Amino acid sequence: MGKTEGEVGHTGETEAQTGLFGYVNGIRSIFLDAKTGNATFGLPNGLHLDENGNLENGNNFNEGRIELRPGKESVIGGWTLGNRSLYYTSKKEIDDNNNEK
Repeated sequence: MGKTEGEVGHTGETEAQTGLFGYVNGIRSIFLDAKTGNATFGLPNGLHLDENGNLENGNNFNEGRIELRPGKESVIGGWTLGNRSLYYTSKKEIDDNNNEK
């Protein structure tokens, strides 16, 4: 786990990102964008940490992931927050064992 500030460039991206970054097991879990004011907290693509701190897949709805975007729609888990609206955006279905159908 660690954090850094400055510019980060990724393969395939044309522009480096500037801000504060946090990583867990080599995967970005925090990004405070110095240029736009956007903030993202949580692991991407349904990843989460188990009780031993190991990465695990199975969070079907990105629960716990927060994306704040000033002046635009923000996302908390499967919910989207607009200026005057709040709605659930996940279209995934799960079975009784919490697996995606």
